[in-house]
Amino acid sequence: MPSSISVPADTILMDADALAAFTAAQTDINNNVTSITAAVAAAGTDGLTGTPLTTAYNIVTTSTATTADGVRLPASKPAGCVVKVHNASANTIEVFPPTGGTINGGSVDASVTIATTKTRDFYNTTALTWFSSLSA
Repeated sequence: MPSSISVPADTILMDADALAAFTAAQTDINNNVTSITAAVAAAGTDGLTGTPLTTAYNIVTTSTATTADGVRLPASKPAGCVVKVHNASANTIEVFPPTGGTINGGSVDASVTIATTKTRDFYNTTALTWFSSLSA
């Protein structure tokens, strides 16, 4: 006879296959999946050295005042991808497109900024073409 265990009411039980699918969904960036990184450290000053964003919602909590630290949008994502970036750090941050990409029709590899306490939503129409809207 199997042993019994006590499980809190708000606990979700799943087998290994369900857990693998859930884990994959949490790390997949697209507008059908909610995935959050609650503590992103902005680093680097260009698209090559900026911290890569890996989830749909990203909260930047660390940046430095001496340089314009940045994060980088994901490359090779299908059209319709949505990435939100909230700047909870004490400094303005930069958001770079993937290498060779553009944001809001700007120059290739040029960044846009997000002031502290602001959120910018990014939408792509191709893997390298991104558009954004900034919160008020």
